[in-house]
Amino acid sequence: MSIRVVYIDDEVDTEKEKTKIEWLHDHGVDVVPVKTVGDAMATLRQAGRVDAVLLDVLMPPYDVYTLDETTDGTNTGIRLLQDIRSEFPSVPVVMISVKPPVELQAQISDLVVHGYLYKPVLGADILEEIRRVVDLRRG
Repeated sequence: MSIRVVYIDDEVDTEKEKTKIEWLHDHGVDVVPVKTVGDAMATLRQAGRVDAVLLDVLMPPYDVYTLDETTDGTNTGIRLLQDIRSEFPSVPVVMISVKPPVELQAQISDLVVHGYLYKPVLGADILEEIRRVVDLRRG
């Protein structure tokens, strides 16, 4: 059975990310790309089975969140994570960011995060992390 992942990142449609998504698909990961925070929750609700979420931290908040609550967009992914946790408390979430994980520890300590990948990240590293969190969930 393939692994189904929702990948939320405002750069998900770039050539580099499309190449990673294709590579992941070739390795048994069905990736549902989401470019905007405005589409994130609706996609999660409609996606059916979701084995994990890949979530970027730095994204434009658009009309979903204020600049204040996202620290001018630098923490939009963390704000979105709060909404994901309220509706999907058990889905594994892997944060992906150019920010070092230590910068975010205090902000995500109350929110369950299953993994963290530091950009730039290779498709192989994403695959390894996805498999790790999904295996933990499945027991």
